[in-house]
Amino acid sequence: MSDLHFSVSIGINDYPAFDDLHHAVRDAEEFHDWVRHPQGGNVPDANAKLMSGPDSLPDDWNSLSARPRLDEVLHHLNDFRKQVEEAVRRDPDAWNRTRLYLFCSGHGIAPDADDAALLLANSDRENIGYNLPCAEVREWFQQAQSFQELLFFADCCRERIPGTPDSWLPWPRREGHNGQVRWLLGCATYFGDYAHEERREDVSPDERRGYFTRALIDGLRGAAADKFTRRVTAHRLADYVQRRVLHATAYRMRPQRPTMPSAENFDICQVDQVRLARFTVTLVFPDDYQGRVELVKDRDVETVQVNSDADREQSITLEEGIYQALSVDPSEGGDPFKRDGGKFLVVKEGQRVEL
Repeated sequence: MSDLHFSVSIGINDYPAFDDLHHAVRDAEEFHDWVRHPQGGNVPDANAKLMSGPDSLPDDWNSLSARPRLDEVLHHLNDFRKQVEEAVRRDPDAWNRTRLYLFCSGHGIAPDADDAALLLANSDRENIGYNLPCAEVREWFQQAQSFQELLFFADCCRERIPGTPDSWLPWPRREGHNGQVRWLLGCATYFGDYAHEERREDVSPDERRGYFTRALIDGLRGAAADKFTRRVTAHRLADYVQRRVLHATAYRMRPQRPTMPSAENFDICQVDQVRLARFTVTLVFPDDYQGRVELVKDRDVETVQVNSDADREQSITLEEGIYQALSVDPSEGGDPFKRDGGKFLVVKEGQRVEL
């Protein structure tokens, strides 16, 4: 049990002033389940807070009575900060075991190009400042150095609203002296774009999620893990989530493109066992290409031979995950696989991959 790891998960479906969402609360519940699981975040129940609206809306449901509110979220974050700082005061070495998770799902805006802000339930068009700016909160904790690691995820739109006031936090700025802070900030979509919820007919409504949350949880549960070390790192998770969401939303006029910057690479979790599905996919090689191709995934290598135009499309069964196609004997013109450096994601049966 990670006694100095803490988590706040927020999911908001119902807004008095905005269109209701369908899956934001379930997004937060699923992250809350993962973060407390022994093979997940391993956060003690007492250190994990789930915040969502009421199960049934009261008759006086309006911007004054709507929950959760910004002050409630900040209260829980501040309470966890006080707990961890007291533990570090008693034992300075304990700082190396500290981590804060923040997960948000609901309507959102982008205060600036580097931020994603969750709109709290009591926000409206005239009170758009009732938002939780994830990047600003991360910067505050990074400067205060209350926690060694910060993992923040925002499954919300990053709409640009003219006239949005500067984000604010009621806490005074603090300069910490504990050490280098590691952080990862996962935003569901690109600056100015929308984040979407699944509409899959083959999945029951209760099982649908936001595209970003679906990819995030699957990645944390092992799809983004190294097959041999079983570790999920910040960089592996970011690569997996970005590719998975882009692939899942490729049918849209504007596919959803997550951004997941981090301060450095670090271990997030280690899964008990990496269980990956296998799918038969079709690889499409460039015109006139001939030669041997290695498909590299972690330390696994699959080899494909292209001898003629008849071999330009080949079916092969591969494990789910991210691969890189490498030409064993590249021509003088360089590596022939120009699209994303030969990297591709295997995620479903019958997938067509153009290299």
